[in-house]
Amino acid sequence: MKKRPSLLHFQSHTFVPGPYAGHGLWLREGELYVYYADLGPNEMPIIETYNGVNPLVRVPEPTQEMWDRFYEALTEIRVKEWKKEYMNHFILDGGGWYFKVRFRDIYRSVSGMNADPEEFVNATGELVAPMEVLEEAIDELSSGLFNKVLEDAKWW
Repeated sequence: MKKRPSLLHFQSHTFVPGPYAGHGLWLREGELYVYYADLGPNEMPIIETYNGVNPLVRVPEPTQEMWDRFYEALTEIRVKEWKKEYMNHFILDGGGWYFKVRFRDIYRSVSGMNADPEEFVNATGELVAPMEVLEEAIDELSSGLFNKVLEDAKWW
């Protein structure tokens, strides 16, 4: 049996003229998806076809090695130590993010508005930017679809 999360949702959202949009990775009903969609109540993606494009793109099932590397990335960026909320009250517009995971011994629900967990120096002396590592790990877990959906103009 694969060791995979029972819950996983990462979302980056922006305030732009027009719809309130989100881009994320979502474990839904046992399947992994990436999306770029308008957000509705509770910042959940509105799962409706827009201009003939389905906002959900199913991700190929990650291998156990991919899940293991994702877990290692979460450990490396010290997700278990993250605060529940990161907020910069000096920026009036911009974007935010939301991350919820239940995976092995990691149970976290964290959000941020124009702020991220602080960079830190790891045991080998390297500067680690937690959100960059998380987004790279999510892109790898999604077989590159996480960034592809965001970069592909047909999604927005």
